[in-house]
Amino acid sequence: MTETTATCPSVPRGRWADLFSRDLLPRTLLVSFGIGLHAFNEIAIAPVLPVAVLDLHGVRFLPWAWSLFYAGVVTGGVTATLLRQRFGARRALVAAGLLHLAGMVLGVTATVMAALIAGRLAHGLAAGWIVALCYGLIPSLFPARLIARVFSLEAAVWAVAALLGPMAGGLATELSGWRAGLAVAFPLLITFLAVALMVAPRGAGEKIGDGQVTLPGRVSPALCLAAVLILSLPSALPAEPAAALAIPAGILVSVLAFRFDVRQKVRFLPPGLFGFRTVTGRGSWVLFLMSAAHSTTTVFLALLLKRAFGLSPVWTGLVVVTMALSWSAVAIPAGNAESEAARRRLLHAGPLFEVAGMLLIAGGFAFHALPLIVLGQVAVGTAFALVWGLLNEAIVRDAAPEVRARVSAVLPTLATCGSIVGAGSAGWLAAVSGVSGGDAAAIAAQAPWLWLFGALSAGLAFAAVRGIRPAHTEG
Repeated sequence: MTETTATCPSVPRGRWADLFSRDLLPRTLLVSFGIGLHAFNEIAIAPVLPVAVLDLHGVRFLPWAWSLFYAGVVTGGVTATLLRQRFGARRALVAAGLLHLAGMVLGVTATVMAALIAGRLAHGLAAGWIVALCYGLIPSLFPARLIARVFSLEAAVWAVAALLGPMAGGLATELSGWRAGLAVAFPLLITFLAVALMVAPRGAGEKIGDGQVTLPGRVSPALCLAAVLILSLPSALPAEPAAALAIPAGILVSVLAFRFDVRQKVRFLPPGLFGFRTVTGRGSWVLFLMSAAHSTTTVFLALLLKRAFGLSPVWTGLVVVTMALSWSAVAIPAGNAESEAARRRLLHAGPLFEVAGMLLIAGGFAFHALPLIVLGQVAVGTAFALVWGLLNEAIVRDAAPEVRARVSAVLPTLATCGSIVGAGSAGWLAAVSGVSGGDAAAIAAQAPWLWLFGALSAGLAFAAVRGIRPAHTEG
């Protein structure tokens, strides 16, 4: 990856108090509840799924449960703009919330792995819609001077939700079983639906960006969805060594989708993604690669903690939550950095912290040292806290005003695409090595390779982030 420097323009920065003013507080609550719901539900499931798959005799399908969830998230992310164009933000958000509820019911009542996985797919689709719609609304709901504050706040909301999720999910599972753990996000979901009905913009449909996506333009999302399904194959078919070929095949289909979209008069995807000369291009690589690195932890950490260390759901949740604790502790101070030099140092340090975290977790399993795993979780949380708010803000500022809503909406989808590639690759590696079904000795020998794959992805993210220079903020 060649070294180029991409700098985004600076704008005055508003005050934190402005987000909680009488006019903006309802909007802040809408976006925060939407993003918090996804974060809470995604992470709360971590200590619950291992218990559920063991009870349903489906351990080998654990990576599939995550990959198809992520596939649903991407499907929701790439179709959210179409949904908003057709039905408007309020109807789209309410429909997504109801689908989320249906997925929850499907999972709670599951008696076979197929039903549990179907519920996970529905959860993913709903989450993709909710997060993409909420991110897409940010540029239109808030003045430009507050965009940086909004992204920093949402990074903290994500971290707090991710902090409470594993604790709530683990406690509910230990006290009342895994079905209760799957339903732990129900109160938050009902609250989100109520806020969406009261606050989300009205209207039957909206024009976003250059106009409505035409029939030829729908080929791009179709190719994107095909790529998602292909990238999910390694975890869906772990016993097939050739399934690993789905990773380059899925990437090839993704490239075709981008190339086809570029030729359309009205583009489905915002311009500049996955380039090397702009903040948007390099930033999309960083989001993708850091998420791919972390997916190994998302999919396998809870299960392997239970198998290697014999931890209960509550203690598993506490280990998982250390990542969110460090993210929450670092996110707001990182977002307060004012000078360009300080912001650049923080942004560039993020992937290095993730590399360190991956290596620490690998060492923790290799030497049966739980404190190393906890330290690794802290380092990974710090990595995301340093990068997430600053990078999302930089990408949105770099985008042309007419496509900022679309760029903002696609950011969580880029991260989830990385999670799909990471989960598929890690799932295939785990199946081939036998680590997910092995004893403590097999885990010590094979598990570190999963996190070494994560360290490699994070290292590539560092190469991408070095060319980004976030602008200083004023005021």
